[in-house]
Amino acid sequence: MDPSRYHAPTVEAGAQGSATQHTDGIGSEEDRMGTWPCKPRVLVTNDDGIHAPGLLQLVEALVQTNAVQVFVCAPEREASASSHGVCTAVKMRVAPTVVPGTRKAVKVWGRPADTVMLALTSPLFDEDETVMRNGQAETVSRSGFDLVVSGINRGT
Repeated sequence: MDPSRYHAPTVEAGAQGSATQHTDGIGSEEDRMGTWPCKPRVLVTNDDGIHAPGLLQLVEALVQTNAVQVFVCAPEREASASSHGVCTAVKMRVAPTVVPGTRKAVKVWGRPADTVMLALTSPLFDEDETVMRNGQAETVSRSGFDLVVSGINRGT
């Protein structure tokens, strides 16, 4: 995989509303790829809860790279030692929450494995993005993740 494929171009307003695209000096993104690729989608999860310090630090580090879109799906509260368990007899509740810098974050009243299964198999994180293809704006549907990162253990 070519890492430059995910280089996010910067766009500045030019004369009379035109846009000038700047990349890393190897020609425009469109010249190299035929499109402006979307940033990779990264799912962050853990078993220490949605607002655990380790998860927040991991999210912050990923966001600071400006190379990926970060999504979070984690238990509503600490659920260590139940990571492989799943809920079978109860309904899971899901609610949006704020995790700074993320594209979308949700907390789940369920076990850690439930949160990952929900994120990977439901349309909860599906969305449309606009990309440039051969000079034309095009809407593409995105689902799934390019990488899943499980949070940092508390106390390490």
